[in-house]
Amino acid sequence: MTITGSDLPAGHLEILDFARRWYPYGGGTAEDILVEFGIAEREYFRRLSDILDGKEGAAVDRSTFAAMKKVAADRLAT
Repeated sequence: MTITGSDLPAGHLEILDFARRWYPYGGGTAEDILVEFGIAEREYFRRLSDILDGKEGAAVDRSTFAAMKKVAADRLAT
């Protein structure tokens, strides 16, 4: 299943794209997140986790999904 930008609620595609680029590096800095989305890092990682738990998560390959979920969980735990 491939999800396109037209299938996603506003902002979801951007959050997923950012997460795909940055999960290998721990998810991006708080400053990068604030500049890109205008929200605090905790809010970003909460939204990312919610997106991955929804239908969009089914379109992400399992290894990438697991890695992004771990980054989000780790950043929310701090």
